[in-house]
Amino acid sequence: MKMKNYLMMLCVAAAVMTALPATAQSYEPFVPVYCSAGYGGRPVVAPVSEITFSFYGSLAGSDGATGRIMRGDEIMAEGPIEVSNYAGQKRTQSFATIRFDGELLLPKGYDYTVVVPEGVLWFEDNPSVRNAELTADFTVPAAVPPADHSIKDGSAVATLDDGLNSVTFYYRIETKDLGDTRVTLLREGVPVRTLPAKTTYDWDLGQTWVVSEEPLHFEKGVDYSLVLPAGSVSALYRDDIVNEELRINFTGDYAEPLPVINWTWCSLFDESDLSCIGDVKLYYDRAVSVMPGKMVRIYENNGRLDNLLAEAEAETEVTREDGLWVVTARFGGADLSAYSGYALVTPDDMVVSADGEMAVGKGSVTPFGTTTGIGTAAEATDAPAVTAGKGCIIINNVKPGDRIDVYTAAGMHVTSFAADTDNARIGVPGKGIYVVKAARKPAQRICVN
Repeated sequence: MKMKNYLMMLCVAAAVMTALPATAQSYEPFVPVYCSAGYGGRPVVAPVSEITFSFYGSLAGSDGATGRIMRGDEIMAEGPIEVSNYAGQKRTQSFATIRFDGELLLPKGYDYTVVVPEGVLWFEDNPSVRNAELTADFTVPAAVPPADHSIKDGSAVATLDDGLNSVTFYYRIETKDLGDTRVTLLREGVPVRTLPAKTTYDWDLGQTWVVSEEPLHFEKGVDYSLVLPAGSVSALYRDDIVNEELRINFTGDYAEPLPVINWTWCSLFDESDLSCIGDVKLYYDRAVSVMPGKMVRIYENNGRLDNLLAEAEAETEVTREDGLWVVTARFGGADLSAYSGYALVTPDDMVVSADGEMAVGKGSVTPFGTTTGIGTAAEATDAPAVTAGKGCIIINNVKPGDRIDVYTAAGMHVTSFAADTDNARIGVPGKGIYVVKAARKPAQRICVN
């Protein structure tokens, strides 16, 4: 009887042991130290070949386990999970790495999630606790995400240079130039020149700085913008992720007057038939940009400029002829033959320098036809009379000892001397516009043929 009861107890115990698992398991969230995709909120802007979760402690993993990248409910990629451990002096750090086949160029402009299924990872010192599903979110941006720039919108800026007054666009990713990067400078909303720029990167950040080969000064109170065109800069390892247009707006704050630009020749000076004035061309000896809406006008030269004969808008497209920059106003066949003298009037700020130091056009009043040259202030009754001859400048009504100075329209000195008779004839290097300053007479522009 005792033997029968003993055998029955053994059978019950065996049945209970068969019904229970050898080791009870549970699933708990494993909190990683980091995930390499989207770490610190950074966008993913490079091809993806692997994604790693890192933990403290010695990790183990199931053979054949895989992780995946999801876009919504769509599996974008899947790969095996490899586990490795590194034993440091203070702690062991472990890594669960999902390795993908090749380098994935995930479509830009989307959010993604990397997933490690539950139950495939455990710590070696506690194998009964397995991981709950591990996830991490990241973004592949549609464009290079801008961070900031070195001056605030609306700031007052006097000077741009490569030193303390430099201008830089910053990014939250590593970047590179896609070609010959140039930034457009706008004055009052109008493009007036382009400036070279250089893009570089360092420690997960990028920047583009504007290269100013010489200091640029900006007129006080005038609105300017620096624009980096879209597609100029890309992510360091993905050429398809490029910048959108970036713009810095500021107001000029340079107190001193800027240098002045004058045209050096006008096509009207070569016209013999004034019955049908078509294109009037103004020639400049430096690169210029034309501000829109600027009118070139022709008046009767009656001393009052109150009889407007014709006007035309200066075209914003600047052309080149014989090494000069040409601004054209199309008068469309204006008939000036009924008058004997004319004055060509150009407005202030019609042109702005397109390279070199910042300079602006100065308005001018230049007679042509039967008279040449004009004074800008009341002249003494005994002031010298300045006229143009063939290849020379003629000055009458001078007094011995009167000082005479001659400059080109660009400001280059031609000659200076003291008169020794009551008239003077001055040879000049070639045809063009000259500025003559004679005693008792304001400075005067003269056209020499």
